[in-house]
Amino acid sequence: MRIFDRENATVRKDLCGQTDYDGRFSAINRTFVLAALGIGPNYLEADDILVNSLSAVALADGHAYSWQPTSAALAL
Repeated sequence: MRIFDRENATVRKDLCGQTDYDGRFSAINRTFVLAALGIGPNYLEADDILVNSLSAVALADGHAYSWQPTSAALAL
């Protein structure tokens, strides 16, 4: 992965393990369905969901997050 540090205009390459997205999403979906059916615990409280949603909206509306690389990243 590449870590873009906008404040210092640097880019760092880092190695990490492979993610099993099928296994991860399967576990998340199973937990969600069981909670929705009322037969399993919910791992998120209502306040957690609200904060996550408001944060995502604020980031999107405020343009604080951008998927586009910086000029330092393009120079690599």
